[in-house]
Amino acid sequence: MHQVITIVAPVFAFMALGWLAARTRFLDASVEKGLSAFALWVAIPALLFRLTSQAELPDVAPWGYWLSFLAAGTACWISAVLLAHLLGRPRSTGPAFAMGASYGNTVMLGIPLCLNMFGEEAAIPIALLTAVHAPALWLASTVQIEWTTARQGKSFLQVSRELVVVLAKNPVIMAILAGTAWGQLGAGMHPVVSDIITQLGQAAIPAALFALGMSFVAYSIKRELRAAPALTLLKMVLMPAVVWFMVTHVFALPPVWAGTAVIMAATPTGINAYLFAAKYDVGVASVSSTIVLSTAVSILIIPAIILLLS
Repeated sequence: MHQVITIVAPVFAFMALGWLAARTRFLDASVEKGLSAFALWVAIPALLFRLTSQAELPDVAPWGYWLSFLAAGTACWISAVLLAHLLGRPRSTGPAFAMGASYGNTVMLGIPLCLNMFGEEAAIPIALLTAVHAPALWLASTVQIEWTTARQGKSFLQVSRELVVVLAKNPVIMAILAGTAWGQLGAGMHPVVSDIITQLGQAAIPAALFALGMSFVAYSIKRELRAAPALTLLKMVLMPAVVWFMVTHVFALPPVWAGTAVIMAATPTGINAYLFAAKYDVGVASVSSTIVLSTAVSILIIPAIILLLS
């Protein structure tokens, strides 16, 4: 139990401090935007670049690892679309619900948790999962909603091009690709440059978590009491349960890989799900409420999962 507290307490403490600072208006909302931008565009990419450039890639592509996560995401996706239908929501709401039920906060919350538990051994599992997680879900959700609404008469090729542009601008994915390529080249790095990247990476976790905590002040669970609990159940229970079954009973992955997959699956709904809903103006209240509720529930679920894993 002491190990669980050691892993989880710093993560949620930073989030709580951020929430308190924003709630009491000790720090202005502009601070949250600046800190989030710094974490997403500078500190986290620096951390991931350093980790992936120093880690060794597996000799064989980890198909079982990827399939475990994608199978869980698919289960939550289908369930969320059915939920939207059962609640009598428009068909265009389905993709937004699906994002809320399957898109976890893997960057801001999952990475700190995995690194706290497994150390730098989790670098490659984190990178490989993050590199697949975002593109797969964005592609599926974008194609589904564009196909459902026939928005602006866009073709599949146009949607694909837009998606490529979005992913090419994603600093996390670009940092993972750049770090992996640099490590494979074996070019080395000047000590001064290495020290700068290391220090920037050390700021990633506290900056990201503090900014995440500040952002919760803008959301309210009261806006959507019907869909949010169901979406939270899918995200926080069904998804990690399916991943756990797949990595332990189907593919029997090594402990660090299995543990990383389960923890990443158990992260609460990420802000990107809200950004997707806001972009298409569908299910915004449901998704924003799910972010708050799933994060609150994660305070109990994530320590329990880490206790079971350890």
